[in-house]
Amino acid sequence: MSAPQGLAYFAGIRSLLSYRHTFTDGISPSVASLEIPPQDGSAIAKVAPLVWEFGSQRQVFPDCTVDRIAVNVNRDGTVTWTLHILDRRWKWRFGQLSGQYNVRRGGEILEDTKKSVRDLAKLCLDRMGETRYRVDQLPDDLWPEIEWDYAVPAEALARLCDSLNCRIVLGLNNRVSIERSGVGKLLPAKTAGMTSGSAEIDPPERPDKLVFVAGKTRWQIDFELEAVGEDTDGSIKPIDELSYAPEEDGEKTWEHVDMEHFNRISEDLPASRELALKTVFRWYRIVTPFRLPKVDGQIEDLWRILPIETTQVEKWEIDDERRSRPAWVFGEWYAGHESPASETDDVDPDIENTPEGLYRRGFTIDQARGIVRFAEPVYRLNPIVDDDTHGATGGEILAADLRLRVAVGLRDKETRAFERRAVERKLPGVRTGTKSRYLIRDDTRWMIYRKESPPRRGVHHNTTEVKEVADYYLDAAEAEYSLQRPGSGAYTGLLRISPDGAIRQVTWQIARDGFATTSASRNKEELRTAPSYKERRFQERAREQDRQERSDRQQREDQERAES
Repeated sequence: MSAPQGLAYFAGIRSLLSYRHTFTDGISPSVASLEIPPQDGSAIAKVAPLVWEFGSQRQVFPDCTVDRIAVNVNRDGTVTWTLHILDRRWKWRFGQLSGQYNVRRGGEILEDTKKSVRDLAKLCLDRMGETRYRVDQLPDDLWPEIEWDYAVPAEALARLCDSLNCRIVLGLNNRVSIERSGVGKLLPAKTAGMTSGSAEIDPPERPDKLVFVAGKTRWQIDFELEAVGEDTDGSIKPIDELSYAPEEDGEKTWEHVDMEHFNRISEDLPASRELALKTVFRWYRIVTPFRLPKVDGQIEDLWRILPIETTQVEKWEIDDERRSRPAWVFGEWYAGHESPASETDDVDPDIENTPEGLYRRGFTIDQARGIVRFAEPVYRLNPIVDDDTHGATGGEILAADLRLRVAVGLRDKETRAFERRAVERKLPGVRTGTKSRYLIRDDTRWMIYRKESPPRRGVHHNTTEVKEVADYYLDAAEAEYSLQRPGSGAYTGLLRISPDGAIRQVTWQIARDGFATTSASRNKEELRTAPSYKERRFQERAREQDRQERSDRQQREDQERAES
């Protein structure tokens, strides 16, 4: 009995001379090359299944398309055609995906935007038109901050998988799965008809150390505030240092100022009056120096925390959603006759819901200058008591004693860069003196705050949570530098060997005499037959960047035309 011959079919092809098909992982379609005699080109289908058969083995690649037809003139003068046919991943070049997910507000994810890595992958695959897929190798407890603006779904998925050292695999069962890189089946053994094979030891080029770098660290403390105003030269100063501050007995004081009109400021200085009405007892600035938890020494310069935020590190429940609290201003201030309790020396800034003396009226935060700007004058009133009647006859105006509870970052004293939490991991093996590789994740932050009163007195932080996220990304990165033991095998006949996380590439060939072979590579790619995964990803990213740049340029041109 003669050995079975390999056969390949595509709708409209009358006869086949030879067939070569290299099937790889990733989002780019694999290419099959079919050599055929010249024929009526209009008879060849544009989209159809590509099929190969060998004995009882049969493989169908649905929805393939003819990419191009090359006309070859051979040495003997004969003419043949080569059809380059793409597998169904050619459809993945199209579509769009827009959305913003895992949006942070003060470090807390907004609940209606929360999607795990696994959920995000499902969203991409759904938009790619996939229905039967497997994503269980992806974590279900990581929530990277993502914003897609008309992104190609397949490219969005590839970027997501790249960050986790995973691969997108279209299997021979026509199903898509996400596989961990380097993890998969072994190549078939010699008993499967192996004619040759090879194994290698491929120590990867690697850094000495991996460093996971979180986003900007956030501290929360209760900052002391001082009353400031804008001077005539535009500078911001404590109110007693302003050039137009009223004087009594040779000393500057605001104790007897007319709060409504500031009449004690000379009528010859109308501009100063306007500045006083605008800023005095309305602007309060963070006082330096101060200390931050887990930071050695005092912070002497205000610029090191600018711009400040508008929320706290601590959270509370709002509409069944856990969100960062807004910044609080609290302390001792005169509330008029509405709420005498607001003017109290018994200030407890650690009550869970509201501190004593909480300022509930209107204010905004000048983040760039660390200033709280109130909608009305905020001050203390020191009553003047008549010695005879023991009744109040008026009061002295004093600056309010206020605190601002808000989150801030901290800039390095030398570089002015914001401080970030870093988790280092030394790679095993011999040190080669190479620089570290940095894994930057702005969506993970170290957050620290201090409680001054029981029952939770002390410094609180989320180091454990940051370390858990860091370990996942460090594990994924370290796996890239594990000692690879690549191998390859060549087999007689056409075998249904499917790519996975380890088997990167499979090539089927049918010669002109019908002799069929299969070759497969594990943890390596044969560059002679197809571009490598890194090369394909470079080309895919370049295409996506070009698409985005063209879109941005078109938007700018449209805007310029509209403005003109």
